[in-house]
Amino acid sequence: MSQSSLSLSVSLAQQPATNPTIRVTVKNISQDETYTILKWSSPLDPLALALGLVPVTVPSARLGEEGPGTPFDIPQIMIRRAMPPPADAFVTLSPGESESHDIVLRDPAIDMDQLISAAKQASTDGTPVVNVQLICGIGQKDDGEDQGGAVIWPGRTMEELSEEDVMSLGRGGEDGDGAVRWRVVSNILKLQLSS
Repeated sequence: MSQSSLSLSVSLAQQPATNPTIRVTVKNISQDETYTILKWSSPLDPLALALGLVPVTVPSARLGEEGPGTPFDIPQIMIRRAMPPPADAFVTLSPGESESHDIVLRDPAIDMDQLISAAKQASTDGTPVVNVQLICGIGQKDDGEDQGGAVIWPGRTMEELSEEDVMSLGRGGEDGDGAVRWRVVSNILKLQLSS
């Protein structure tokens, strides 16, 4: 199965909250296929912001520039996760089901005062707005190979995965039996910040 035949959608929506919050929703839009997703490095990863999967840009409307805007620097972490992943690192989506995860923009992950100030300066009306997008598995590693992407097992539930299927992911980057890599580029969400 190829990346293009996966019937999964990703949506971003702003949530009402004290801190700017983005609701990421992955939905199985297939009529008959079940998918099991390893959350690590996927749109559902609890560490998505810290891992650099959620670029934030300041729109350059005042300057009349086209495009996504100026990237805002968010410090990234590099982690090594113990194999095998715990059970809560997986989600199985039957046809029509969805799973959501909230990403909160706040200190210390992001210097919110600096972000709000930059967004206000770039705005034509003083309203602080930033562009947010979710990107997984796009680009290349230092050696020129494509980056992986989220790991998906089409047609299988978590209970149907063997330990060998999962453990093979940690040995040389090979996909586990029947796993495919899912590369994601979401739409851009215009996120209004509280000033």
